[in-house]
Amino acid sequence: MVAPLTLKRSELSHTMRKTEESSWLQPVARSSPGIGMASVVFTAPTNLLPLEGDEGTKASDSNENIPIYNYVSGQNTLTFQENSDVILERILEVPSAQAIWYPWAIPFRSVFWYRVFAIFVHVIPGALLDTTLVIKGSPPMLVKLYRKIDKYILSMNYFTRFNWNFDNRNCMNLYQSLSPEDKKIFYFDSNTYDCRDYLRICVDGARFYLFKESPDTIPEGKSRLMK
Repeated sequence: MVAPLTLKRSELSHTMRKTEESSWLQPVARSSPGIGMASVVFTAPTNLLPLEGDEGTKASDSNENIPIYNYVSGQNTLTFQENSDVILERILEVPSAQAIWYPWAIPFRSVFWYRVFAIFVHVIPGALLDTTLVIKGSPPMLVKLYRKIDKYILSMNYFTRFNWNFDNRNCMNLYQSLSPEDKKIFYFDSNTYDCRDYLRICVDGARFYLFKESPDTIPEGKSRLMK
């Protein structure tokens, strides 16, 4: 999944940003609205690692089958459409002051229609904006950037068109076997994980750390959305 945010004016005058920032330019995605898009906070599986390593060692020493631990969002998994709705809702609450167009997202299950639509929202806008860059004396960047985005999306084609179900009972049983003190130290209870809250924090973090926009610019961003 690619975050359905918005194109920024700064892209017209600055050099290309890092790959992770390119997701902010992506209004069209190759997926289906009902497909589950699992996400977890990276600290949770990190907390799980030493515990599952210890359990695996115990099983190996006793000649038992080594257990498999799948750490996933489980029952809290959101669909692609739900992910997009949460992200877009938060973007409208804290919009970028450098946005060029209104934030939106459209998922496509068909590769053909994705490619057709990408011509109008990737290729043509990218070519026009690159022309503007060249006129200003800056190197073109957006067509190349959109090619990378499209290549990434199409490479994820198989994984974004199907729901993937993982059994996480071993993880949950392991967590429940911990003492109250260890649960605080090695916290990884996915049943209490709030995907929506996590996505909102991601939007805030991207706005502040990637785009260098402080909360003071939110009113300016809202004013731009109204134009």
